[in-house]
Amino acid sequence: MIRHRPTIALALLTFGALVFTGACSADGNDAEGAASDTSAPPVLEDPSATGRELATEFLTILQEGDIPALDAFLDDSFQLQRADGSGQDKSAYLQEPAKITSFELGPDVVATQQGGVLSVRWRLVVDGTINGTEVERGEAPRLSTFVWRGDRWRMSSHANFLLPTEAAPVLEDPSATGRELVTRFIEILKNKDRAALEGFLADAFQIQRADGSAANRDEYLNAEISISSFELGPNVTAAQSGGTLTVRWSIKLVETIEGQPTGTGVAPRLSTFIWADGAWKLLSHANFNRIEQ
Repeated sequence: MIRHRPTIALALLTFGALVFTGACSADGNDAEGAASDTSAPPVLEDPSATGRELATEFLTILQEGDIPALDAFLDDSFQLQRADGSGQDKSAYLQEPAKITSFELGPDVVATQQGGVLSVRWRLVVDGTINGTEVERGEAPRLSTFVWRGDRWRMSSHANFLLPTEAAPVLEDPSATGRELVTRFIEILKNKDRAALEGFLADAFQIQRADGSAANRDEYLNAEISISSFELGPNVTAAQSGGTLTVRWSIKLVETIEGQPTGTGVAPRLSTFIWADGAWKLLSHANFNRIEQ
């Protein structure tokens, strides 16, 4: 029995060595495989310049409608949050991405890098649609996060602070709505309700009168207009095209503008309204009544 103990001991030592060698070999292979799948992220000399390039690439992909490129650009962990409360993950966004017709990045793109993560603050002026709704043209902020995946940066999250423009209602009777709007306009003037007038006029409002005088929004808000009585004509004709409503109407009124009386007969008007901020706003107004000299 004594003669067999070294043999047994040697066998056990050999088996243990094989197990240890196999384990080390397996761990080494795993480490080597992991290293071959992932490379260290580059240390960016100018993170903001890279951020601008990535934002431009994202928008160009959306503009071209390149879904395979979008799939490669977005990380599997991608999440999108919009200012209106809607959001999407990668699979949902690939099914219904934003559609962009034109875009212009703001002058400032600010990015910071922390290892394999790049966060980018940027601004954008864009024309396009989100969830089938046109977006309001204007400069609005964005916040995007990118992660380094092997050989490139991929977008993992994106915050869009632009509010979609509410679509204008399709009017069953544009002329009836037109009558309501022009009546409200005259009543606001008659009541000298400046706050209501500010909310009623579009930012780009312009008025042209038959005597050649005109005014923009600020000038009209500061004008001295007094109406003691008015009567709309029987016919109000309006036509709608999307978010624009044009109204032909006539009115008889007793009025002074900057202390000068206007004609007291029935005179035509032509008004254009646009749908903005959830309401019809007066964009332009043609007044064919003359100021009496």
